[in-house]
Amino acid sequence: MTAVRTSDLGPLVAPLVGPALDAAAAALPGTGLREAECAAVHAGLATVLRETLLDKVIRVLVLELNAARVTGRLTAADPAARWDEWVEQATRPGYWESLDARYPTLRPRVRQLADGRCSAAVELARRFAADRAAIAGLPGAGDEPELTAVSFGAGDAHLGGRTVALLTLTGGSVVHKPRPVAIDAALAGFLAAIGGHRVRVPRVVDRDGYGWAEHIAHRHCAGDTELREFHEGLGHWLALCALLSGSDLHAENLIAAGPTPVVVDCETFFTPVPDAEPSGYGDAMDRALRMLRGSALRTGLLPGRGGGLGQRGVDLSAAGSLPGQQPPVEVPMVLGLGTDEATVGRGVIDHPRAGNGPSERPRLAEHWPAVLAGHAELTARLRRLDRAGHLEPLLAPF
Repeated sequence: MTAVRTSDLGPLVAPLVGPALDAAAAALPGTGLREAECAAVHAGLATVLRETLLDKVIRVLVLELNAARVTGRLTAADPAARWDEWVEQATRPGYWESLDARYPTLRPRVRQLADGRCSAAVELARRFAADRAAIAGLPGAGDEPELTAVSFGAGDAHLGGRTVALLTLTGGSVVHKPRPVAIDAALAGFLAAIGGHRVRVPRVVDRDGYGWAEHIAHRHCAGDTELREFHEGLGHWLALCALLSGSDLHAENLIAAGPTPVVVDCETFFTPVPDAEPSGYGDAMDRALRMLRGSALRTGLLPGRGGGLGQRGVDLSAAGSLPGQQPPVEVPMVLGLGTDEATVGRGVIDHPRAGNGPSERPRLAEHWPAVLAGHAELTARLRRLDRAGHLEPLLAPF
């Protein structure tokens, strides 16, 4: 049987993405980018658009494959050959139009998604061209940054298809965030003012409704001294979250940059604490849940096992998420790909590692004293600033 990967199915959705990609190709030269930069944006857009749309329509494709098999429209000798026969049919011109009667809203919804992603890519190109000189001030961007590649889709899509994007430049990399980054700048200023040298956030260029951020590369600590400093930094983040009501510090939102834990997504500080709904398991349970909501566990930084569908038993925390201590994760996938009996089912994968680990084999249990020491040290410093009347003015920029 021919080995087939989901990524090989791009030709099946090419007719769906073609018009939007053509429109983007026509619009990009008017953004102010250079010719090679336009090609880089278009290539990144084509990749993410095919992946996104395939994810949306794969169930329809699997259903139509099986329908073709059971109705006798596939006549090749074996399952793999019948798969190839169906792929040939599904890539003919007019195939998607032939499905309109069964799925009348499919193509309009796909067109809306594709147009939104393409508009967002053109918008990013226009912003980069306009902000090129300001982006040069970010670490790693280079004196005259030139765009060589774009990776869209770093995180969920919002506002009609806008996503965080990683831009590879001739001198390094920067991150485009399709949201205001004033909170990032204010937090950086606050950390500098209180002497929070154990932690930091990426440097940013704040614009109206969006921003550019320094790309933080993951690096393991070099020796015991850096490991101690890193874990003291985790304690600093716990103290800061208590003051600034931080949450959602999961493994993907904190990068270990050697001895410095860098929070790369600051938008979930000043998170309100919602009232807990009655659990139905009695007053003791409800009181316990209220205590947890008001504790350091709500930050997402400390280890804890998930209970939700698809994440049961998984530790997503920034301080944890330790390799070798994660259960396998069940995810939807196409089973039997490459045959005419393919079906959507559930498969098991290892939980992917994030960039939060300070070493190849993190040993968090050995470093709790450093975490606690960092928390106590910064908490005491913040209290001294508060008693002296210096803390409140530092919070004003927020």
